Amino acid sequence: MFEHDGLPVTAAEDPFPIRSGESTGAHPQRHGRCGGTNHPRDSREPSAGRRNGEGACRDPSIRGFRRDRVVTDEIFSRIAGRYDVLNRVLSFGRDQAWRRGGARYLPDGRVLDLGAGTGAAMPVFGDRQVVAVDPVLEMLALNTAQAKVVAVGEALPFGDGTFDGVFSAYVFRNLTSVSDTLREVARVLRPGGVLVVIGLGRPKGRRSATIHRLGTSVVLPTIGVLAGARDEYTYLHRSLDKLPPPEELFSESPLDLERVWRMGPLGFVYGAVLRK
Repeated sequence: MFEHDGLPVTAAEDPFPIRSGESTGAHPQRHGRCGGTNHPRDSREPSAGRRNGEGACRDPSIRGFRRDRVVTDEIFSRIAGRYDVLNRVLSFGRDQAWRRGGARYLPDGRVLDLGAGTGAAMPVFGDRQVVAVDPVLEMLALNTAQAKVVAVGEALPFGDGTFDGVFSAYVFRNLTSVSDTLREVARVLRPGGVLVVIGLGRPKGRRSATIHRLGTSVVLPTIGVLAGARDEYTYLHRSLDKLPPPEELFSESPLDLERVWRMGPLGFVYGAVLRK
């Protein structure tokens, strides 16, 4: 069952309330709107210049960290069918194990899969009631979740305290505003609810970070060319330097940071658990 910006429910189901005053709209871009929380989402088709990265919008994240709005929903739409395979290669086949390691911190009950994409995380949720959210229609079309919503993390169309847990894997580097997204996650979580984030970054330590940076500067653009998605994978290499380490990234979050751990070669993958 699938809707744009509105959660599908039936009378027999326990409803997930839509936020009061939230309107449904056109397919938003993958990275949400440009600007802060006082600006409405821009659901219009991006201009040709913006699609090509010209005049890229910049939006503040936490503590002034900023990222270029380079990758659009068009890139993710084009590679939707092979996105999971590419991630499996990039992670040396460990991407699902890293998701599973994070999911063990989720409570039972209702879980929001934020940036759910094609649904690669669905097997790790067990019997939990899952709502999949992603801005890209083509990605969600491949997702097996029963409830799927096209929306951005910066403006979640759900009522306060709707979810027991929120899970987000390999998504935070793609957000227009981490701070806006964290505020929204805090709002839709019940008191005591948990956010689990699995993300990519640079390893700790100058030498390890330098080795990793040199490697990704060659490997990621090359894979992007072979996959026909040069822009996305060039962006991924650059994005690894855009966000600070998770301890710093989440230091001003409205949620309490409880745990951070490192995974993967040199520790370039991190897991974080935050609680409301």
